[in-house]
Parts: sequence; C-alpha cells; structure tokens
Amino acid sequence: MNRWDEIDGLFARVLDQPADERADYIDDVCGSDQRLRSAVRVLLRASGDAQEFLEKPVLEAAGELWDDVSAERSGDDSDAVTEGEIVGRYRLVRKIARGGMGTVYLAERADGEFEQRVALKLLRRGLDTDDILARFVAERQILASLDHPSIARLLDGGATEDGRPYLVMEYVEGEPITEYCDRERLRVDERLQLFLTVADAVRHAHRNLVVHRDLKPSNILVTPDGTPKLLDFGIAKLLTDADDQPHTRTGLRLLTPEYASPEQMRGGPITTATDVYQLGLLLYRLLTGHQAKRFGRAHGERTTGTLVREPLRPSAAVTRAAGIGIGDIGVQPEVIAEARHTDPLHLKRELRGELDDIVLTALRRNPDDRYGSAGEMAEDVRRYRAGLPVTARGHTPGYRLRKFVRRHRVAVGGAAVIGFLLIAYAATVSVQAQRIALQRDRARIEAAKAREVTEFLTGLFESSNPTGERRDTTTVRAVLERGASKIRESMHEQPAVRATMLNAIGLIQSNLGLYDQALPLLEEALALRRELYKPPDPRLVESISELAELHAARRNPQFARPLFREALRMHRAIPGADPLQTSALLSSFALVMRDLERPDTAEILMREALTIERDILGAEHPHYVSGRGELAYILRAKGDLEAAESIYREVLAAERIGANPASVAATSNNLAYLLKVKGDFAAAEPLYREALEIHRSIYGETHPTTLMMMSNLASVLYEQGKFEETESILREKVSLARSTYPSGHWKIGSMLVNGVGRFLMQQQNCEAAVPLLRQGADIWAVGLGESHLWTAKAQGALGVCLLALGHTEEADELLSHSQPIMKKAVENDANVNVHLRTLAEFSETAGLTETAAVYRALLAEPSTTAAP
Repeated sequence: MNRWDEIDGLFARVLDQPADERADYIDDVCGSDQRLRSAVRVLLRASGDAQEFLEKPVLEAAGELWDDVSAERSGDDSDAVTEGEIVGRYRLVRKIARGGMGTVYLAERADGEFEQRVALKLLRRGLDTDDILARFVAERQILASLDHPSIARLLDGGATEDGRPYLVMEYVEGEPITEYCDRERLRVDERLQLFLTVADAVRHAHRNLVVHRDLKPSNILVTPDGTPKLLDFGIAKLLTDADDQPHTRTGLRLLTPEYASPEQMRGGPITTATDVYQLGLLLYRLLTGHQAKRFGRAHGERTTGTLVREPLRPSAAVTRAAGIGIGDIGVQPEVIAEARHTDPLHLKRELRGELDDIVLTALRRNPDDRYGSAGEMAEDVRRYRAGLPVTARGHTPGYRLRKFVRRHRVAVGGAAVIGFLLIAYAATVSVQAQRIALQRDRARIEAAKAREVTEFLTGLFESSNPTGERRDTTTVRAVLERGASKIRESMHEQPAVRATMLNAIGLIQSNLGLYDQALPLLEEALALRRELYKPPDPRLVESISELAELHAARRNPQFARPLFREALRMHRAIPGADPLQTSALLSSFALVMRDLERPDTAEILMREALTIERDILGAEHPHYVSGRGELAYILRAKGDLEAAESIYREVLAAERIGANPASVAATSNNLAYLLKVKGDFAAAEPLYREALEIHRSIYGETHPTTLMMMSNLASVLYEQGKFEETESILREKVSLARSTYPSGHWKIGSMLVNGVGRFLMQQQNCEAAVPLLRQGADIWAVGLGESHLWTAKAQGALGVCLLALGHTEEADELLSHSQPIMKKAVENDANVNVHLRTLAEFSETAGLTETAAVYRALLAEPSTTAAP
C-alpha cells in the first residue's frame, strides 16, 4: 500500500467514528507515526468536521502535508531544476511561479525549428500519484478545450524522462489586473469594461464545462495592449466529474483564502457559482481597492480562516482608511479615489446603489442566491453601464421608473410627464406595446434629423477645414462659439442630435488648434453617447477616439492612452469593422505610446497598422507613406537615428511628388529635428523654415503647432550663433501668444520663461530677462500655485538673475522657496535636471560660485521623493 492509500483509508475510517472519539482513535491508530497523524488531521480539518483540538490552520498544515509526503516519496523536497535543462522540446530559462500542483517556468524552444517563448508547467516531485497524475492529464484536456482571446492558450504537453507530466502554455507578459488598473488610473467605467472581458472569458470556460476555481488578480494579467489574460486552470474541475469520487472527497483543496468561496472553505461542491463568487471578489477589489472578505472567528464557529462577517457595501468601503481584508494595507480614501480618477465622495456616490447590489449579489454565501452564471453577472454590469435596470435591484415598478427617468432626464423633466409615466407603467401590455412602438418611431425620426443636421453642419463649417481654401478663421471661430452656445441652449429633447453637433464642432475647433474650447464639447458629446448607445457602437468609437486625439494634441498622452485602448478594443468588437479604421486607431495609439516612452510597444502597433494599409491601399498610397513617417518618428525615439533618417527622406520625397503641403511640413519638421539631434544644425535650418512657412499658410500664425515650429527654428539659429534672429522669433512668439490666449494663460508664462527669458539669461542679459521672468513666474504662481514645480523653476531663474544684478534680499527669498521644490522633483523629471544645469552654468558664468555649487549638488544627489 502506498502512502496516499494509507492516509486515505485511515481518514475514511476516522469519519466513521463519533465526533468526540476521533481524536483518541487517530492517536491509537497512528501511534508514533507523527506524519500519518498530521496528514489525517489536516484532511479532517479540510473536511469541515474537525474539532477544536486541531491546532494549526488548515492551509498551514496542508503545506506541511504536501512537503512531508513529497519528501518521503522522493527523498528531496525541492522541485527546482537547473537553468538550461531540456524538457521535451523546450529549454527552461527561469522559474516564474510555484503553485500547489506544479512549478511554472519561462522556457524557449530548443529544437531550432523556430523561436518561441512559453510558460512550461511541471508537476511537483512526489505528487505523481495515480489520482494526481490523472488530474494533471485532465488539466491538459481542459486547457485544450478552451479557445478564447482572453484565456492563455495550451500549446503543447508531454512527460519528462522520469515520468513527470508537463504543460506548455502561452507565455503572457503583463501585470495583475488590479495593479494595471491603478497604474493606469482607470475610471470606474473603464474598470467595468475590463472586468466584462474577464467575465466573458469565464463564461466561455463555463460553456466548455470548466470551472476555474482560483480567479484572483495574479491569475489575470493585462498585456501592454490592454488585453486581460486568464491564467492557470491548474485546479479547474470538469463539471462532468462526480463530486463523490475519492480524490474529490479526500483530496487536498487548493485555494487562495482571500479569493475562495464559502463552499471552497468548507469543502462543499464546486460549481459555476464558485467562479461567480470570485468574480464578485475581483470586481469589489477593482472598484474599491479593498478586499471584500473579512476573516476571523465568529461566536460558536470552530474554523479559523472562515469568512465570518458579510462584506461592507463597496460604497461604504471606499471611505474607510484602513484595510478590511487579508493583504490590505491602510490606504487613505483619497489615494484609492485618485487611482480611479475621482475623489472619495464622487466615488462613493458612483458605487452606491446598483454597483453595490451587483457586487453583493455575486458575493452571497449561498451559491443558489448568487447570479446563475458569469454571463448573468456580466449582463447586469452591461445594463448598468447602459443606464438600464439591473436584476440585482429587483423589478419593482418604482425602481424601473427611476431608471427610465434617469436615462431621459430632460424629456421627463416635469411633474406632469412623470405622472403620465406612472400611469403608463401601470397600464396593460397592449398600452406598453404601443409606447414601445412610439419610442421606436421617435428614434427613427431622431436619427433622420441627426443625418440632416450633420449634413447642414458639415456644409456650414466647411470653410474651417485648414487644409482647404483659406477663410477668415476669426469669423469661423465666432460662428463655432455661437453654434456651441446655441446647441447647449436647445436640443435638450434630441440627445443624439445634440451629441452629433457637439462632436462636430469640437472636432473642428480641435483642427483649428482651439483645444481648450474643444475639450468640454467632445467630453459632453461622449458622455451623451455613453448614455445613448451600448458598446460596441461606431458612434461611441468615434467620440472616444476623437477625444483621445485631442488629449494627444494637448500633450496629455496619459489621458489619451486609455481612451485609444478602449476605442480600439470596441472597434474590433464591431462585426465587419473597417480595417482602415483599425489601422488609424493603431497608428494614433502607437504615437501615444511613443510619447509615453514605450517605443517598443509603439513600433509593434505601428507596424501592424502599416501592414493593414499596405495590403489594402498599396505602398504608394499617401496614407501608407505618411504612416511610414510615423514609424520613423518612433524609431527616432528608440535611438535608431540612421533608420529613421532614411525613412524620413524617402517619405519626404514621395510627399513632395504628391503635392501634399501639410504632410511635407510635418515630415520636414521631423527630419529637421533628427538632424538637430545629430548636431547638423545647418542642414536642419532650411527644413525648419520650410515647415514653418507651410504651416503658417495653412493654419495661421497663432496655431499651437505654428508656435512650436517657431521655437524649433529658433533653437537651430541659436546653435549657429544667429542670436539676433533667435531673439526676434522668441519675442514674436510671446506677442502672438498674448493675442491668442487669455491674460494669465500658462502658455504665455511658458514662452516668457522657457523661451525669451531663458535665451536672455544665456546671453547674460539679466537686465532684459528679469521683467520677462517675473511676468512668467507671476502667471504660473497664480494659475498653477506657489508650490508647483513650474513656478519654482521660474522663480529659480528669476532669483539667480536678481542675484547677478545685486538684488540679494529678493533673490534669497526666491531661491530659498524654489530650491527645495526642485530638489524633490529632480530624480523623476529629466527637464528639472536640464533646468538645474542651466542655472548652475549661468551662476558660474556670472561669478555666483556658491549658488552654482548648490545647483550642482542638487544634480549630484537627487532626492527619492517625487514632486507633488
């Protein structure tokens, strides 16, 4: 008889004994065999029938059981393998993780047929009993039956020379879903969308009669492109397995306490309701930042480590500072809310009500009281996002009426209308059918009006297209402002038309460089469409992507990134989605990733976009040519300057032939910058001049990109010693900015401090620099705050100039205030280092050796604390 048969047989006999006699029976039978006694006690505890005499928590003792049995069978409790060891066709590189049944390694193909990195799961030594071997083989069959983009794929399988089975799975490079959401500062709605992808993958597994049983953040990784992947079906159980099989009844239950369902903790039957519970725990964590489960010992309960208190409602949990579950730390509500792009009170209000009920329905102790499936839970989340009644709230007339009113706030504005709806709701089925038909007819009429209004709007503002014939942009802007104002004053009963109009005007303003005016319009249009349409919908994709483009143009890639990811994922889910629109989204997403210093990811996305365009449009098409220029832009960020320059020159030559001045300007500017990086300022100058003149002729003098190109030209003129023209351009920029932006706008401050002010400092002309630096510092102090990093940088520059002029008292006050702020930020902001170096060099040239030493010290000993 092997060791497991002995343990199993004794355990079965112990269960036949009266509960108060089991302890003595175990002692009598086991005698001096401490390992046998410990193993049976662990199994007894796991069965939920243990008495208080069992000293250790089940999971701690369980670990000892596995180690003891493994050591006895193999003579070695280590399952480690040597890096480079060959398993089948794979070479093990390093250990990734270790679980209850096996160890997972990063591996690579070793047979030379092709290169491939995989995750190889190897059964632990000492666990190769007949039952466990059968479980491991079953796991291989389970994984092979699953084919879903969010489930890690099974690639191969086999056995080692000593008979240990192994699985070869898709290697997923990503981070746990909770860490990803917090790092990306995803809003609640964005977290819900990501959760829906996970729930759909679980539903796919359930349809294949597979229960995961260990859904937790570490088993759900999100890849760099935002795709969640479910890992480790290693403890999955086929639903067709009989629950009364010996290995099910007596086998060790592999689980994670924080993410285990009540039936898992007490050894009950495992069903799809177990995964629903774990999805509830996951959603709780995503929404609140807390663990839902609260452990302890309730009065009269015998088992430590069991859920003994109902979870707090999510809306209540987010206002608690302390952790409320295993693994929690004392995180302030402000930190949790900030990670969700909001504040504690707004987060509490957002979670209160339907989301509370959805989560708590999934977390009910009795499996029969939960959602019937992962699909049902997902559908409730979708209904919540669409503003429809959710099943977790019940189906009372009052609730359904409130939901209807909330979705149609304007239409249901008065008491008379509400009264009508109350009567209508209580009417017969035939009356309801008539109302539905009426709503459908109204929707058709509204859609027809939307098309008419869009055509009218397009014709009305055709003159605002900068790449077409020039018009008086001042007049166009005035028309746009009047149009936006009129839309907001009217069209309250036509939300679809309102959204279309706002989106169109916002897009035109964005094209004109009126980013601040465009932002609220595009945000409002998107909010309206999120209420009107259910994903995936092309109108939602349009609004999301255009808002993302605006954030990218405003140099806010951190805001653009999640929007592009959402738009791309939603677009791909639309049946028959236009591949050229896929390409456009990929290209825009790639440029944002480049700006976020992720050039490797950006290159992958851009090459995918180019492949689509080349296959459909051909290599000579302007879209493909301009996409090649964007690839060069990414390669430049990777440091591959030679490849980037070669592509830029090819693209520029093709664009000149195509007579597309806007494209020529963009490529000339990018090539000029690359040449400037290489130190060839003379070659960069004519390209910058060409780009600036083209841009002025198309977009006008005050467009943000025109102003940026003026700075670019000034930079290469300065490097060539052409100081008079450099100063003239920088002063012209300030004048244009004052005529474009409101008084006190931060961009005016930027041009005063970082532009002409810095130039005059470099020329040692502090008399002329001080009034400009003072104006810039005052603008930032009022608009951004006295403790803002930019304000500190301006005050630092002003301070050293004043010091050079002998105004010691004011200079000391400015320097003592600004230096600590810059010290905190120096490690995390490369621009701070550049600024400090400029101040140090200026101070040395001006003979301010002590001040120069202070700034040099800040560079030499960076702080580890980020700037506020």
